[in-house]
Amino acid sequence: MRASTPKARVGNGDPLEAVTDAWDPKRYDEIVVSTLPLKFSKWMHAGLPERIAKLTGAPITHIVSQPPRPEAPTQPPPPHENAGVMMGPLKVMGWGGHK
Repeated sequence: MRASTPKARVGNGDPLEAVTDAWDPKRYDEIVVSTLPLKFSKWMHAGLPERIAKLTGAPITHIVSQPPRPEAPTQPPPPHENAGVMMGPLKVMGWGGHK
């Protein structure tokens, strides 16, 4: 008989409730917890990995992800010497010094 691969599923928004609902020590041998760094994570301030370990007695693998980087500042392009002059499709005909 072939062992089935665990499937992903959406759980409760509270991670402790989600673990309580999904944890089955007969099916799983560890729990993976992913959080933002302590500076950004309310769950880390609440001691989530330690609380899950205490609740289940399971080994916990804690992955610290990185918050998204802020967008790089942008600025408009520098003004062009021919600003405001529209370039028509035949304008390229004069590029070779021929007028």
